[in-house]
Amino acid sequence: MNYLHLLSLDNIALLKDWLEETGELYVDIDLPHSGSSGSAYLVRSMNELKLLISRQTHPEIVIAIFHSLQYPIRGIADEILLKQVFGADFRWCVVHHHLIGKCLSSFGRLARKWQES
Repeated sequence: MNYLHLLSLDNIALLKDWLEETGELYVDIDLPHSGSSGSAYLVRSMNELKLLISRQTHPEIVIAIFHSLQYPIRGIADEILLKQVFGADFRWCVVHHHLIGKCLSSFGRLARKWQES
């Protein structure tokens, strides 16, 4: 299936504006009745977005595209990232990493070190 036809010219113009403003779009693709959860993507160009949408083959789809920069604090779990996190004005944090245990363990040691100093 090709779902590109779902994007009107107005949608495309708006998405281009958002990309120029933020440099990336957070795209969530959900495939209803597929037995799996949705997938999230960060796209940095309209070509990436069009390619992502054109590759979807499930007969049902829900596409959510977010304007605001998602996950604004990113990086390696080190002292610099820790300072950014503790200095940020928010009450939640999500850590995504393929070595999640190792990442959280390192982050925990840095947090204790930070609090002790």
